[in-house]
Amino acid sequence: CIGAAILHGFSENEDLIDQTRFQKFVDGTMAQFRQRAFLYEAALRGGVGLFQASNGVTPPEWKRYVDNLDLDRNYPGILGVGYILVVPNSELPGFVRRIRSEGNPGFTYRKIDQNGIASPSVRLDTHFIITAIEPVSRNAPAVGLDIATEKNRYEGAMRAARSGQPEVTRPIQLIQDFSKHAGFLLFLPIYREKKIFGWVYSPLTVDKFLGNV
Repeated sequence: CIGAAILHGFSENEDLIDQTRFQKFVDGTMAQFRQRAFLYEAALRGGVGLFQASNGVTPPEWKRYVDNLDLDRNYPGILGVGYILVVPNSELPGFVRRIRSEGNPGFTYRKIDQNGIASPSVRLDTHFIITAIEPVSRNAPAVGLDIATEKNRYEGAMRAARSGQPEVTRPIQLIQDFSKHAGFLLFLPIYREKKIFGWVYSPLTVDKFLGNV
């Protein structure tokens, strides 16, 4: 489940949180943690269901879906819910034009540009583009980013694509979090004809997640 994935992502990074304190946190708050994890998983699975029920989802349709979730009230600690689409390099210009025509005229493709980031070791001929995320008021810097250009995000997405289950990144610096606190992304894959089509995902900051739990 997504709870196990989050725990695994936390426990792998010894610099993020002292392991003794982490174990006490796990032992003392697992019931709350599982409840929170189920909430997050429900939000992601609902988004995947939207894609499975439609030939295509546009940014305005996605906004209506996330608005109905009422994140701040029902999903405390979550910064937003978005979707990432797989785009072959040869189709990138047409993809950008299509998203602009579907309700986001300012949409642009961007690589992740952060100090100290590592690129994936594989040669990339396919892009993983954050196509929409709501609420856009606090997530606008992430729209249009190619998460395949950064190692931790790329590897987290690929783990989810291979497992078919919710997966998390190792701790990262979220583009939209100007406080520079450690964060992570949750991924749930979307498949079309047994091939990876994209992901529904959510960004969270570690301090808000732990504090709210």
